[in-house]
Amino acid sequence: MATDASTLEELHSELTCPVCLELFREPVILECGHHFCRVCITQCWEAKYDEHPTCPKCRKTCAPKLRPNSLLCNVVDSVRRARDIDGKPGDQENRCEEHEEKLKLFCEDDQLAICLVCGMSRDHKTHNVIPINEAFENYKVTLLEHYFTIYVSTCVGVWNTYELAGFVTS
Repeated sequence: MATDASTLEELHSELTCPVCLELFREPVILECGHHFCRVCITQCWEAKYDEHPTCPKCRKTCAPKLRPNSLLCNVVDSVRRARDIDGKPGDQENRCEEHEEKLKLFCEDDQLAICLVCGMSRDHKTHNVIPINEAFENYKVTLLEHYFTIYVSTCVGVWNTYELAGFVTS
């Protein structure tokens, strides 16, 4: 059983887009032979609108002609189905509803967890987007600061109550 899991994991890594680091979605092949998600390569090229399209992996100039790879798409779908069967409960909750990718970023402007594809989209291009782990740490610190403030206020209130009751003399 461990061999099956490691084989699936190895296959998963081979079927991962080098841009978004997720399983391919609508995989396309470039002239150089490298594969990308259609959305990822399109957004990479849109970001470099003044240059000729290049492969993000090997940097070779290539025609902006995207050829779908239906065989790769079928393999990715099979892996995705196998993962969904064996997947952890609640894993789907941590995925983008639009792209079904893992939520790895946090848009501070919208106060929303987003996937890498959403992070590169026009909707969030001008927003302050940070890794979700960093956002978690920031919010953890903020919550601890609020907790500490409330704790100190509570202690002062209890102290004042004890003073008024005559339990403590100043």
